[in-house]
Amino acid sequence: MKKHKPILRQRREELGLSRRELALLSGVSYNTIVSLETSPKRNPTLDVCKKLSKAMESNVEELFGDAM
Repeated sequence: MKKHKPILRQRREELGLSRRELALLSGVSYNTIVSLETSPKRNPTLDVCKKLSKAMESNVEELFGDAM
């Protein structure tokens, strides 16, 4: 399993965001966020990584370093 899944969910929860709230803040679909947090085979595009990182006040490497 990729490391970004628990890190992504952990960071979202630290910020007190639901998946729907993160989707609205980032412009990334709710379904994509669910998939990234639960699917062991899903790798995000660079655009998705940048949007989620910005919305979560993190950097791409912190959240998705192993997927890049």
